[in-house]
Amino acid sequence: MGEVQPLNPFGDLGRFFDFMYDNSEGYVYTATKDFESGEFQQYFFQWPTEREALIQHVFTHSDYREVYYGPALYSKKESTKEALLGSSFLWCEFDGNAPETVSGLPSPSLRIQSSAERNQHWYWKLESFEKDTSTLEELNQRIAYELNADFSGWDATQLLRPPGTRHHESGRLTGVVRWDPRPLPIAEFKGLPEVPIKFVQTEDIKDVPQPLRVISKYVFSDEEMDFFLTPTIEKGHRSSALTKLAHICLEDPKRMTNAECLSLLLHADQRWGKFSKRKDRVDRLIGIINYCRTRHPVNLVKEETTEPKLKIYTYDEFVNTELKIEWVIPGLIHKEAFVVVHGPPGSGKSQLSLRFAEKLAKGEPFLKWKPDRPLRTITLSLEMSFTELRLFIDTMEFGANPLLRENMLLAPSGEAVKLISAEGQASVIEAIEAYRPDGIIIDSLGASISDDSQSEKIVYKLINFVNQVRKHYGIFIWFIAHPRKDQIGNKKPTGLSDIYGSYAIGQHLTTGISLWNPPKLGNVIEVMNSKLRLAEEFKPFKIRRTPTLDFEMILGQRTLPSDTPIFGGDDEGDDDMDFGGLKI
Repeated sequence: MGEVQPLNPFGDLGRFFDFMYDNSEGYVYTATKDFESGEFQQYFFQWPTEREALIQHVFTHSDYREVYYGPALYSKKESTKEALLGSSFLWCEFDGNAPETVSGLPSPSLRIQSSAERNQHWYWKLESFEKDTSTLEELNQRIAYELNADFSGWDATQLLRPPGTRHHESGRLTGVVRWDPRPLPIAEFKGLPEVPIKFVQTEDIKDVPQPLRVISKYVFSDEEMDFFLTPTIEKGHRSSALTKLAHICLEDPKRMTNAECLSLLLHADQRWGKFSKRKDRVDRLIGIINYCRTRHPVNLVKEETTEPKLKIYTYDEFVNTELKIEWVIPGLIHKEAFVVVHGPPGSGKSQLSLRFAEKLAKGEPFLKWKPDRPLRTITLSLEMSFTELRLFIDTMEFGANPLLRENMLLAPSGEAVKLISAEGQASVIEAIEAYRPDGIIIDSLGASISDDSQSEKIVYKLINFVNQVRKHYGIFIWFIAHPRKDQIGNKKPTGLSDIYGSYAIGQHLTTGISLWNPPKLGNVIEVMNSKLRLAEEFKPFKIRRTPTLDFEMILGQRTLPSDTPIFGGDDEGDDDMDFGGLKI
């Protein structure tokens, strides 16, 4: 691994900080921790004017406290990302698994042994001071993923051990293993593989459930339960034990949420004592979750196994298996439905979908359908920004209702989120994990692909992801879709072939709802059924758009042929239509 070289406190320690911060200006963030009590204190030194005070501080505190510093500089005495100026380095941290050699990226400029031989911090000196926090963190994440380093050490506000300080648990002094002052262009790191998940941070986990609730929710084998209840773990094996526990939580068939997994890790760590006295305890445990998530990402195809790929039933087994369909909206949308609402521009697709989310949240009837209970949805708006969606909803006058606050969630990105990419898929999975909705409404299908929508390969990537998510989490996914092309002769775009995208979309969806609103129809919209896989198809009916962008049913109507021009107004004398026993 190389020979460790302890630093002279006033000479080489100064050289180290000169190397880290060079000619930049800002505040250096340092912290100390009492090894016994865990008491944590923060300090800030202005660079370069307080250089000597910084060196003296590190040297004098190291004899009786753990000493840390941050490789980034700050604009003020505050260790937040808002105050962060940037850094001249990329870095990663190894908790006992530092490799002998590195491949796939440049050799590190600096390798520091923090305690035992393979506990190391690696740094890469950049040619320039990088001010973009997201770039620093993304590249740190890629480095950690490529080298299998600690998945909690990528944060731009990270604290590490400076060389020449003492690691009190082991009694060792930190020291330099390798030092190469030559800077590297940041472009050399941008070819690293992307991380297949979005890394979780502490603020992403809203509520951590009680361990007993988690244990009672899932089935554990006797061996797994005995391992979880192990009272103590020998030093040197505690980190790997926590990682093993996280694998148990996240792999099939349990697939716990991040919050549930964290609950059990906290409970085990309290007994095993790996991070229980550390201020960054939760961050460290979440780093283990991030590591295990890369091995068990829910949005990726499972690894090949020796088990049969197909579940085979005999005829008797098949026909005698109890069949139970769980409905979100009885007769329209089942629990794991794949829904598409499609129609030309101006036909009310977005308005109808938002009203649908509102009525679901309140548990109120929507047009001719009624949910059995209030239901939670997340509306992912890829076409409207926050401002646009806010004005839209203000016009719709939803009013104040505690059920809306709890059940109607909105994510107005206003730009395409490619659900065929690992990053886009991870963002959706993260939202599902955090809020556990009954369904997700996505506006729109085209923006979620943001690519060649006629490519079978591209579209099937989306379909595979949608199918995995709705089956794994037991939720419906509702897309808003535009027509594939202009309608010649004002023809109604009611067929599945009219949906924007590949024909594969129409083949896989379970519920298709078509809207038709040509100019001569005015505020009247015809609602038609283009597909309903698990129930009897409903007959077309008409609704009227109100000034507050709500909808009302129109009585006494009939449906005209799809190629007949439609004029505004009610059709008096039309036959009554049967809506499952309800005469309209």
